[in-house]
Amino acid sequence: MNVREIAFCGDGESFERFLPILKQCHTALKYLRIATLNDGNASEYLGLVGVQLYGLKTLDVSGLIISEDEWDTVFMNCSNVEHLYLGIITDDVAVERIIKAITSFMKQLRTLQLKDYGFITYLGHPGVCNNLHLLSQLSQLESLYLSYICCASHALLDLCEIKSLRYLSLNMGSHRRCVNVKEFEAFVNKLKMMESNIHTLSIVSSYTLNDSILKQLGQVKSISSLVLQRVPTITDDGINAFISNDERTKKTATVYNCRNVSRSGVWEQI
Repeated sequence: MNVREIAFCGDGESFERFLPILKQCHTALKYLRIATLNDGNASEYLGLVGVQLYGLKTLDVSGLIISEDEWDTVFMNCSNVEHLYLGIITDDVAVERIIKAITSFMKQLRTLQLKDYGFITYLGHPGVCNNLHLLSQLSQLESLYLSYICCASHALLDLCEIKSLRYLSLNMGSHRRCVNVKEFEAFVNKLKMMESNIHTLSIVSSYTLNDSILKQLGQVKSISSLVLQRVPTITDDGINAFISNDERTKKTATVYNCRNVSRSGVWEQI
């Protein structure tokens, strides 16, 4: 069966009946999306996906609910996947187990998107991720998207160690405890010190990013593009400081829904 893309939505029982179709795809299937696979046997089914689909390059999984101790085996047979988009539901440190599993078995990853829906559901008790340093083991990782992942301060600094990284997106989820001003400043200083290769930085829903930090970001030579969305603590001054900080490097900023940034004050300069 020459099918290259499949999207599935259902529970584990439905997925089991769906497996014969996957088996017929063999190496032809390149993209697989699985949604709401939440009956408690998810790790077993995802393991079967990895065994059967050797040519799979992109795996998009959302609404996944499994116990914390099962994450170690979820991606055991997904070594050929290059792009992983993972939406999970958790309110504890299971995020760390997920990072460990991904970095242990998915060495070919070029794109990783990790979104914690549990951060929204259990906003008062977000899990804190302490082991982002493991991502530096993924030598081909170019794009990283972290959404609603509450990072320890040193974990954020560890992102600067990923030499292959070109695009970094941090969605803070409007949660003020995620990254404070001092942690943002330390992150920017580390980017400058490590001579990071990140050329595009996207920051979404932050209440602590300010104009002073934007000016410091302008001093990071590698960053040529800044994407800001729902950041109410920045103004025209900060955007202009980022753009004009280094005359040798053309820098651009894209701004969405930042209420203190005016169209007349910025757009014509971008």
